Amino acid sequence: MKSTMSSDFRDLKTLIGRYLAPYWKQLVGLVGLSFLAATLNSITPLLLAPAMDIGAGTVVAPAQSLATLSLNNLGATLLSWQGAAPGPGRAWQVMWVTAVLFIIAGMAAALIEFSAYMLSAWISTRAYRDLQVALHRHLMGQELGYFLRSRVGELTSRFVTDAGEAMTALDFSVRTALQAALEIAIYGFLLAKTSLFLAGATVLVSIAHLGVNRLIGRRLRRSTATRLDSLGGVSSVLQEGFTTIRVIKSFGAEAHEHSRFVRVANLVRKTTLEFSIYKNGETPLRRITDIVAIGSMLLLAFSAMQAGQLTFQGFVLFMVVVRLTIAPISSLAQALTRLQGGLGSARRVLEFLAREPVVADGPRADAAFNKAIRLEGVSFGYSPETLVFTEVDLELRKGELLAIVGASGAGKSTLVDLMLRLYDPLSGCVTIDGVDVRLFNQSAYRRLFGVVSQESLLFNESIADNITFGRATGRQADLERAAEIANAADFIMALPEGYDTFVGDRGVRLSGGQRQRIAIARAIYSSPPILILDEATSALDSDSERLVQQAIDRVLTSATAVVIAHRLSTILHADRIVVLDNGRIEAVDTHEALLATNRTYRRLHDLQFKSATHLSST
Repeated sequence: MKSTMSSDFRDLKTLIGRYLAPYWKQLVGLVGLSFLAATLNSITPLLLAPAMDIGAGTVVAPAQSLATLSLNNLGATLLSWQGAAPGPGRAWQVMWVTAVLFIIAGMAAALIEFSAYMLSAWISTRAYRDLQVALHRHLMGQELGYFLRSRVGELTSRFVTDAGEAMTALDFSVRTALQAALEIAIYGFLLAKTSLFLAGATVLVSIAHLGVNRLIGRRLRRSTATRLDSLGGVSSVLQEGFTTIRVIKSFGAEAHEHSRFVRVANLVRKTTLEFSIYKNGETPLRRITDIVAIGSMLLLAFSAMQAGQLTFQGFVLFMVVVRLTIAPISSLAQALTRLQGGLGSARRVLEFLAREPVVADGPRADAAFNKAIRLEGVSFGYSPETLVFTEVDLELRKGELLAIVGASGAGKSTLVDLMLRLYDPLSGCVTIDGVDVRLFNQSAYRRLFGVVSQESLLFNESIADNITFGRATGRQADLERAAEIANAADFIMALPEGYDTFVGDRGVRLSGGQRQRIAIARAIYSSPPILILDEATSALDSDSERLVQQAIDRVLTSATAVVIAHRLSTILHADRIVVLDNGRIEAVDTHEALLATNRTYRRLHDLQFKSATHLSST
């Protein structure tokens, strides 16, 4: 239990230190406003004390100093400050003064509370923004494998649900705790000045509230984490369903997809119900505690009045103050419970922020390509138990066209991913001009490459934004040059808004061939020294393939390039061809030499060209 409390405290301290401390000036202002609001809220009901003295018609000696002030003489003391006595001739004057002070103090308290709320909202919205920015920056720094292992909906849940719940709970708890603690201190002072015994009894009420909070808090924290996991599952199923709707419709699998959603929705129902029990169960428990406490304090206060320790006015004021004291105690306990729920979210967020990426940045930002990229004794697997490559050696020389062929699953894309440093090898190294690529900043290193993948993913922005993506926007002439080389300029200019045309989610407003040509323009826009084309025409129809291949041929005339080839006809003139088979490089040579000496390459060649000949003859 101690370790859990210590961990909670560390989480809270981390959140405050990272995301609230930068706004310390505003927090100081919030403390000041809370102090004023608490003082006015505490004083306002006590301004009625003179009216009670007048109504009772009894004369009590006023306090001569703050040290002798108590609830017994509060009314008389306020009357003396007004220069009045509880006589019938001055009653209306005193009541007017009391009413005016009551209204002014109440209105001032309301305005100050609103100002404190708005300042708190100003702080919390910025802290929430800062937390989301930190999460996104950290997420973008994770290695590719992390994204492949994670579900999109769960990652999204960290940004929206977890971060929001953590900061909302922290904001509510800090704001409530500040004002409640100050009100408790003021009321506690008056109670202690009146009767230490009765003040001690009130302290027991506080302990009872903390006990309720302790009973609920840990269970609420656990149920919060479980509920957030289930909400992440809903987000994942929805995201998968929306992005694969064509497949769902094509296979008539709407009912199957709906049943998937029903399963996760039922889990959310179950976890949310459990969460609601713990979150809302505290309220009736606190109310029962309040009722028992007030009833007990009523008996104790009446006993003190009978014993002459309390005047009648003191008795009434004491019960008023006890009730007023229990309210901020309840608010404080509620804030602590709310904070417990927020800590469940905070822990998930902080655990993610504590995750170090497997592929880490190096210190150097001066990556350049002048000679060659080499894979030297590289072994790699997506898990150490299952290796894709074992001690692979390969060189990409400046100015050459290197093609990679092999059966499906041979590791062609993985080899390129290692060159791009999307993964680090388990052993061996990848070097550029003799320098280990792990020494470079990843972004600086990858800017040496232009990549066109098999699936041309575009962003829901304009064509111009997609072509210039991730690069400093240059002149319009550079944009048009890239589109011209990529064989895309004609269809772009035929669109109603030209380069300003939005392509839709994942580029759905364009055809497959058009998307691929935009992807080629994006790859060459900044004139990178190395191009990587990963089966860039394998998913296209014949007409689209012809246009894209023309663009590729134009791009490759003066570039260093790696081409993963699905169709061997596209790489016959490569400087060298790498043949992959069963996790090893079987041969590296020209098309003619491989055709004469390598059985794997010859088999791939014969399968494709004989199939093509057979299809053309039929």
